[in-house]
Amino acid sequence: MSLKRLLGGTATGLGAVAVGNAALRADPDDFEAPLGRPTKTYRWRGFDVAYTEAGNPANPDLLLLHGINAAGSSHEFRYVVDALAETYHVVAPDLPGFGHSDRPPLLYSGSLYVALGRSTSPSSATSPAS
Repeated sequence: MSLKRLLGGTATGLGAVAVGNAALRADPDDFEAPLGRPTKTYRWRGFDVAYTEAGNPANPDLLLLHGINAAGSSHEFRYVVDALAETYHVVAPDLPGFGHSDRPPLLYSGSLYVALGRSTSPSSATSPAS
């Protein structure tokens, strides 16, 4: 491998890392509302968790939890939220570290998300247990 190719590949790799780091530092408020509705937040364990509601609050509650992947957010439900909101009061949070929620420096694990799910019910989404 020539030095020219090595330097070119290194420069390309560093550029990709810089772009990736800039995307990770982006303020969640810079993104559009994931389900075409206002995003609300509540405090849980000292940081903000974003969520979107749809449907009549008098209807049965339905909590939608998105997947854990590189682009995870409540936006995953964009194609079904309107249909579900006809029958349910839908609450779709952005899990900590995803979407519009804060990204605090902590260990993101299954147990963290289980604790969030246990402490939050759709009927108490505006004031979940801390």
